[in-house]
Amino acid sequence: MRMLDILLKLLHLGLLTKEVSESDYIALKKLDAAQWNIIYEMATSHRVAAIVYDGIQRVFHAYGDPFVEVSDAKAIRRKWISIVDQIEKKNKNQIITIKNMGSLWTKDGCKVLLMKGQANALLYPFPEHRTPGDIDCYLYDNYERGCELAERVGAKVDVHWYKHAQISIGGEMFENHKYFVTTRGGKKYRELNHELCVLLDNVSYDKFLETDIVLPPVMFNALFLTYHALAHFLSEGLRLRQIIDWAMFLKVHSSNIDWTQLYSLCDKYRFTTFMNIMNAIAIEDFGVVVHDSRIQVNQHLKQKVIDSLLDDNYIYSSDRGPWSKRLSIINNLIKYRWKYKEIYNKNVFQQLFEYVIGFVLKSE
Repeated sequence: MRMLDILLKLLHLGLLTKEVSESDYIALKKLDAAQWNIIYEMATSHRVAAIVYDGIQRVFHAYGDPFVEVSDAKAIRRKWISIVDQIEKKNKNQIITIKNMGSLWTKDGCKVLLMKGQANALLYPFPEHRTPGDIDCYLYDNYERGCELAERVGAKVDVHWYKHAQISIGGEMFENHKYFVTTRGGKKYRELNHELCVLLDNVSYDKFLETDIVLPPVMFNALFLTYHALAHFLSEGLRLRQIIDWAMFLKVHSSNIDWTQLYSLCDKYRFTTFMNIMNAIAIEDFGVVVHDSRIQVNQHLKQKVIDSLLDDNYIYSSDRGPWSKRLSIINNLIKYRWKYKEIYNKNVFQQLFEYVIGFVLKSE
């Protein structure tokens, strides 16, 4: 069995969407130290280490220690425990920082929407085990005001990127969004950004952990999470964390989604094939149960997307400079042009041309 298949099995267990079986224990017990290290590296690279360890622990409690026959088992287990501890501490610090900044903004009259990250974590069985990244927020008409208030309390604010400002405070990085998407990527992207703004109008909001910070409404999140995962898939590569975000969203909210409207929007922006692949992974590999007959799956391309996870070139998480990252994006466009042809249904050179024009003209 491939190490990727073992990783997916452990994620299935860690997400509590699968019962533990003796065959799971037998499969894990056969792994040697080198194979466990491969799984660890894959889990950390895809930002899912704590969830994988939850799966390991479920096997341990049901059938016994899967590391029992592994050389240096104590060192391997310590490594897993250490990364889980880091993830938990990072989440705790993020929540404190979000509440502090959110309070600053909301007390000044700013409406604050929390996106991705900690908002997605609330959908997980163990929110503290979703590996956090940056903190994404949207302050509606108060983008500039939000940056000014952050600077006033000592935050380092960088407004050079047109899509969002970066606000560094409390050891955390906020991305204060002016736009939800890369609007310089072409006319369709600007239309999509407007579409997402419309989905925030005249809707009810849930709140984040007893604060005045609001969480994304269902239809906004359905479209935004699909766009966000696809954008990563096309440009720098997809992580399992992003697929699991969709799977957990589907698990919690599939019955609240207007699938007719969502498919209409996805057809308009060429998202449908990719969303159906994520649906297939969520349902078939992570055991998410859905009951709406309008939900579609794409099994034909699912395995090709899963296999591509091992080959993707993660750009934005690297230490490369801005121009190096831009050149890497262009290289990825060419190298992985099958993604554009088979999944995005668009000519890669047309997309590259639109990127160049958008950044030259700087049109939002």
